[in-house]
Amino acid sequence: MAGSRHRFFAEPVINKSILIELNQIQIQDDTSFSCQRCNACCTGNMVIEVTEEEERSIKALYPDIDAVETMSLGDGRLLLSMPHKENKDCVFLEPSGCRIHREHGADAKPASCRMFPFFSWKANDQYFLHLSRLCPTVYESRGAHGDVLKAEFLPFSAKAKDLESRTSPIRLAGTLEVEWDEYIKMETMLIQLLLNKRWSLDDAVAAGMVLIDSVIKQEGEYIENVAPQDTKVTDMETELVMSSIARRNPMFSLFRYITAAIISLIESRKGVPGVGKMAAATEDFVKFFRIYFATGKIYLRTMDAWVEPKKLFEVQWPRRDTPDLIRARQLLASHIRRKALLEAPDIEFGYHLFVASYSIIKFYAKASAAINDRVNLIPDDIRKGVQIVEYNLLLHRSFQGQPLEKTFVKSIFRKFLFHSSFTSSMVGF
Repeated sequence: MAGSRHRFFAEPVINKSILIELNQIQIQDDTSFSCQRCNACCTGNMVIEVTEEEERSIKALYPDIDAVETMSLGDGRLLLSMPHKENKDCVFLEPSGCRIHREHGADAKPASCRMFPFFSWKANDQYFLHLSRLCPTVYESRGAHGDVLKAEFLPFSAKAKDLESRTSPIRLAGTLEVEWDEYIKMETMLIQLLLNKRWSLDDAVAAGMVLIDSVIKQEGEYIENVAPQDTKVTDMETELVMSSIARRNPMFSLFRYITAAIISLIESRKGVPGVGKMAAATEDFVKFFRIYFATGKIYLRTMDAWVEPKKLFEVQWPRRDTPDLIRARQLLASHIRRKALLEAPDIEFGYHLFVASYSIIKFYAKASAAINDRVNLIPDDIRKGVQIVEYNLLLHRSFQGQPLEKTFVKSIFRKFLFHSSFTSSMVGF
C-alpha cells in the first residue's frame, strides 16, 4: 500500500510456456466464443458506435441510407451510431446477415461490429479482455478458447482502451493508494470468491466488500508469498465470508427505493437517438415513481412488460446454484478481471457500484419470473438478468464515466453507496 507498502496477497502464478504475444492477453479461463452468425449483436436496439471516418465510408457505399444516428452525450458531444429499422434491428441487417458484409466484406463494417464481443483495456503491455454475454456462444461458453481465442483478438488489439494513466499508484479510497501489483492480487482474490461455488453468490459478493474494507483499514492477517491454490487462501475466503455474514444489517425498505431509482435510470431513454441522457433519465425517473406510487406497478421498457415490485420479493433467489448461477458468476468475474473497478473514481466506490450491478441482475431475473407468475427461477430468468445488465453497462458503446467525477454527483452517490447497510441490503435484494 502506498506509504506502508504492506504486502497483502500472493504473487500471481504465471504460465511461462505461453507464446509471448498471447501471454500479453489476459482472459478468463472459462471464456469461449466462436461467431455463429446468429446476428444477436445486430438486433435489440444495440447502440453500435461509429467514427466520423466510418460514417463517411458507409455513406459513400450507401448514399440513399442515413448512415448514422446521433445521440447527445452532454457538453456538446455527440455519439454516432449505426441506424435502426422500426423493429430496432440495424438498418443493414438482412435475413441472411449483414448487408455490408455480404456486399463489401467484413473490413467495410465499423470496428465496433468487427470487434464484438471483445472489449478490452490495455496497461503495462498487457491486454485485459471481457467478452460480452450478449453473444449466445459467449454466454453458453461454446466455441474457441484459450490461445485460439486470444489469437482472434490480436487484430483488434490497437483498439484497446488505454489504462496507463490509472496503473500505479491506484486510488483505493479517498487519498489512500495501492500499487498496481497489489491491486492485481486483491483483484485475483475477488475473482476467486466469485467463482468458488462453495459460497453462495450473495455471500461471495458481500465478502468482496469485506476484503476491500479490510485492506483499507489494514484489519486482519493477510497472507504473503502463498500460491493462490494454497489451503491458506481458502481459509482466508472462509474468514471473509463469515465476516460478511456477521455484518449483515439489512434496511430493505430504504434500498428498495435505491434499486428502483437505479432501475429507472436503466429504463430511461438514454439510448434513444436525439434525446439527452440526463433529460431522458430525469423525465423517466419522475414517471417511474409516479406510476409506482399510483398503481403499485412499473413498466420495464427492456422487457416490454409491467411488473408489481412486491411480487419480486416472493421470488426466491437461490442460496446455492440451483438453477445454475455460473453464468452470473462468470459475468461478474469477467468485469472485475477487465479492470471495470478502475473506471470509477476509486476502488471502494467502484465496488459499491459493482454491488449495485449485482442487485440489478437479481432484479431483472426476479422480474422475469414474476411476470410469468413464478416464485422459483429458471435458467432463462438468469439469462435475462445477465443480458439486460450487460447491455446497460454500455459495453456496446464508449463508457461515459464523467458524471461520477463531478463533486456534487459523487457526494450524493456516496451518501447512499457508503451507508453501513448498503452492501447487505443490495446483495440480499
